[in-house]
Amino acid sequence: MPPHLAVRFTAGELSALSVVAAQVARHGRCDLALDHIASLAGVGRTTVRNALAEARRLGLLTVEVRRLRAFRNDTNVVRIASPEWQAWISMRRSAPGQGVGTKPCAARGTGISFEGMKGGAQAARRETRRWSR
Repeated sequence: MPPHLAVRFTAGELSALSVVAAQVARHGRCDLALDHIASLAGVGRTTVRNALAEARRLGLLTVEVRRLRAFRNDTNVVRIASPEWQAWISMRRSAPGQGVGTKPCAARGTGISFEGMKGGAQAARRETRRWSR
């Protein structure tokens, strides 16, 4: 998110919005459930709801509510409405070695081996590798 827009959100809210931005960059929209966004962002469900509500109030994004029946809904579809934010995402995607929500890793080449890991540590390493691409 452009810095002058980012100052309106907390760090947790920015984390949630970066997950939404990454989904929009990949698929043109974000239709992830709130709990899924929260787990990817490392924040709570309420933080995601607050971030989406504030961004919607500021006109940065649109939220399409998909009602199925009286007490049943499909996941909401979030699209970025701000041309400035869209341009920032496309600029970040075109930068070499950079994607939305990524930053350079200074820890490469440290000689740390992950070969002896077992169980949860290996799974955590796979998840980290999967989401860093």
